[in-house]
Amino acid sequence: MQIDENQNGAPPRSASPRKRPTEGTVDIRRHLEREPREPAQPSSGSIPTAVTTTRDALLLDEVLRTRLFAASALVVCVLTALVLLLMRGDPLAKNLHAAGLAIGAGGALWVVVRLRDAMAYGTTLNLVFACTTSVALVSCYVYWGVLSSAILVTPIVMYFFSVGQSFRPAIAVFVLACLSHLVLGVLISTGVIADRAVIRPMNVRVIEQLAMLGIAQLVFVVAFWLARGFRGTISKAIEQLQAAVRNTVRGKALLAEAEQELARALRIGGPGRFTEQSFGSYRLGNLIGRGAMGEVYEARHRSTTETAAVKLLTVGATGDPRIVRRFLRELTVAASIDSPNVVRVLEIADNEAPIPFLVMERLIGQSLADILRGMPRLPMRTIATMVSQVAAGVAAAHRAGIIHRDLKPRNLFRHAPGSGDEIWKILDFGVSKVTDQTGTLTEGYLVGTPAYMAPEQARGEAVDVRTDVYALGVIVYRALTGIPAFSGPDVPAILYAVAHTMPPRPTSMTPIPAAFDRVLAVALAKRPELRFESAQQFAAAVAAAIDDRVDAEVAFRADLVLRTTPWGRSS
Repeated sequence: MQIDENQNGAPPRSASPRKRPTEGTVDIRRHLEREPREPAQPSSGSIPTAVTTTRDALLLDEVLRTRLFAASALVVCVLTALVLLLMRGDPLAKNLHAAGLAIGAGGALWVVVRLRDAMAYGTTLNLVFACTTSVALVSCYVYWGVLSSAILVTPIVMYFFSVGQSFRPAIAVFVLACLSHLVLGVLISTGVIADRAVIRPMNVRVIEQLAMLGIAQLVFVVAFWLARGFRGTISKAIEQLQAAVRNTVRGKALLAEAEQELARALRIGGPGRFTEQSFGSYRLGNLIGRGAMGEVYEARHRSTTETAAVKLLTVGATGDPRIVRRFLRELTVAASIDSPNVVRVLEIADNEAPIPFLVMERLIGQSLADILRGMPRLPMRTIATMVSQVAAGVAAAHRAGIIHRDLKPRNLFRHAPGSGDEIWKILDFGVSKVTDQTGTLTEGYLVGTPAYMAPEQARGEAVDVRTDVYALGVIVYRALTGIPAFSGPDVPAILYAVAHTMPPRPTSMTPIPAAFDRVLAVALAKRPELRFESAQQFAAAVAAAIDDRVDAEVAFRADLVLRTTPWGRSS
């Protein structure tokens, strides 16, 4: 397995790549037929455990509370029905109460059964539950009395449904249970209808009964007000906690990146083993870069003094025929791409050269990795410019039949020559793949940088242009949110995350337009056929997302992706 030098851990060797037909542009809607019509559901009895936003946290709490409340309501209805069998009273009131308890128990039982699958929870379920519970409460008023202790249950029910996410169940309880209590009480107190309850107010004036009804309504309203206030308070507390967690995660991720960059920096900057030696038309200076298999030296043309950068294999790599063949292919690949957004090749070693080398234009500026080390998040306009230019370079490579397979911040360079505008360039085609070849020079090894690999690449499967689109999506996620999309304690953990999980929702990590959630969902789709067909399509979508616009086709794909792999969860 060939991985980036900044990754640690013992890399596993993948199975041999499986061949599959080359896939071109597809009609994405036909894939809907292969998708479940509902979101992927956890096993029975489970609940969603990946909390990425305040809304997720409150929803998780609401599911748990509803399960508990429904079970409690079922028990209360059953016990009350048993007590009712021993009671006397008006037959009509008793029958109405029995019917109300049956409806309440049926609704509670239905909720308990439905919520064995937490994904069944929703506003409709909660609204039905609120209505059946309210019917049971009204039957209590009829049989036990509008001023009996039975009304103590009403503020509990009012509070439970009011603290939820939706207003509709709370309104249903207020209309069916609270206002019906007031209407029924007024009609009974004024003698409009007969009081059939077993507990009736004796020697209490009408005005006093109405006052007691008013106090009861005040308690119901206070229960509603407290519940909504509590929801707002707990929302703020969760947001503060999640902000602290995000800062901690971001700090750890940035520290890990800084440690990797420091280790890299300590290996460069001084004389190398080939300093002051000549290769082709160039004389080498200090070492300015070093990777897993190559070293890069600053150099000058011996006649014109033109500056350049010369790439050579490391000492260890020269003894590995596989790496030597890969480097020789990089010479051919790099020279075949004609784009201002790909580093320009000035000279390559001929077949007689004892040591293969590649002479490239000398770039002035910083790699994206260096930029992100000093500025964790980039402005959206800067990101749009970068993606547009990198996409042009990727498209040029794809037209030449080449898949880069190792796009990452270290391989994107912002060149500022001092004359003219800055321009982004793509570096290092050392692990690229030629699309018209049935095999690759990786010989069954996994190649690339784990945190920026596409899922099919991590599994050792065939790759195509959409593999580079995925890597570009991971880069944009990192530049937008300030944290890597995928991380872990070792390479296997990172590869598992790449293949099976989605990172946290971008808008939950930083204040950006909501359109980015959908655009990045498509770019990071686990299935290649759901991604953008080209890097330039992705670049156009990023530019539109800055203005919070998203194409209908992109929105359709995003919804399809998020059905099976929601943000922050495993597939």
